[in-house]
Amino acid sequence: MKNDEYERAMSDISSCVEKSAINIDEDKKIKNAESIEIEKKLGPSVYQMGQADIDLLEKLTGPSLESRAARKILKYTYLKLKQNPKDVDLLIASADALIKFGYVRGHVYDSAYLDEGLFRLQQAEEILGQEKNKNFKLIKSKMYIHMYQEKFQLAAAELKLLLQIEPNSFNARLAASNLANFQNANHLSEQWLQAAGQVATTDFDKYRFHKNLAYVLSDQKKYKESLSHYEFVIQADPKNAWHYHNAATVYQLLGDVDKAIEMEIKALDISSFGMAKFNLSDLYCCKSGLSIESYCNQYRQITLVEREKNLLEAIKWRPNNVNALQSLAMHYLMQFHMKSNERVWIEKAKTYIEQATAAEPQNMQLAFLSQDIANIYQGGRAASSYGGQLVKRIILDPRKDQPKRTPASTKD
Repeated sequence: MKNDEYERAMSDISSCVEKSAINIDEDKKIKNAESIEIEKKLGPSVYQMGQADIDLLEKLTGPSLESRAARKILKYTYLKLKQNPKDVDLLIASADALIKFGYVRGHVYDSAYLDEGLFRLQQAEEILGQEKNKNFKLIKSKMYIHMYQEKFQLAAAELKLLLQIEPNSFNARLAASNLANFQNANHLSEQWLQAAGQVATTDFDKYRFHKNLAYVLSDQKKYKESLSHYEFVIQADPKNAWHYHNAATVYQLLGDVDKAIEMEIKALDISSFGMAKFNLSDLYCCKSGLSIESYCNQYRQITLVEREKNLLEAIKWRPNNVNALQSLAMHYLMQFHMKSNERVWIEKAKTYIEQATAAEPQNMQLAFLSQDIANIYQGGRAASSYGGQLVKRIILDPRKDQPKRTPASTKD
């Protein structure tokens, strides 16, 4: 692409970003306790902000806060760059905000925001001239963008510069750890983190050290060690729901389902978000005794009353949890066979299998089971081939011949 074409393309993206930045004030329709607390932490209006406020915004943690802080920084830098387009610190701050604002999930970032961030850093480089390779913040921001773009050779070259400029810097060593982790070199990532921890002096740096080490240790299946760092992080940042959710997943992998449920409920007490509800629903499925996960084996012998209670909890947290809906339908179908064909049980089975079928209309096993239950509901006394034989086997051993599970939707 020619330089003038590139400039026009980036100008179009800039215009789009700027328009979104202008319209990011708080939604006046939403004024619950959580949003009011967030507003307090976000500080003064952009028209009253200064560099110190940007520094505070960049240290806010938690997905809701980080996203809102990034938006606020974008708006502030947009307004200030109109007045002083050659302010290097503002260009770098806006690029860092774009990186955060472009986060999607996991290691996935929206490429348009990364491209726009890199464009602003290139503007800063033109202003700095020969001094560009001495500006630690600029190089660090470029390294992260290239890392997220999976341009690892460029990122490695920039990391080398960072370590030359400030070899004993916490941020340089943390960047080295993150670059290793992004390439799944978890052992090397842990080594760099330990080195970063040796030079962590501020509370914020210590917090980031423990948070990142918890992730890296978990990736290496060092779950008990990981939990010790999550305990520190939760104590340091007790209102961040994601810390409880992440700790819950580690407890889950250790087989401590009750503790995992406790952590997810604490997360949801702080903020209602889909991943916690999704996982909590699966945890209650596990406690129903019908899950195929190995750490759920401890619940195989629970009573039918406990099974029903846990499956209902699973559906409460994720109404379209097909596995829970199907298992509950099978539970009531089993009750129908065990309790002299009492109609109340087949009515309940019909209700839940219909919900499961509505959630996954293309699932043929659900369709067969739904038809089987419908036949019984309409007056048959015994289940037909699929449902009847399946129920008999589940009564004998719920681990055998379970319906094939399909990946559940992450949409609540």
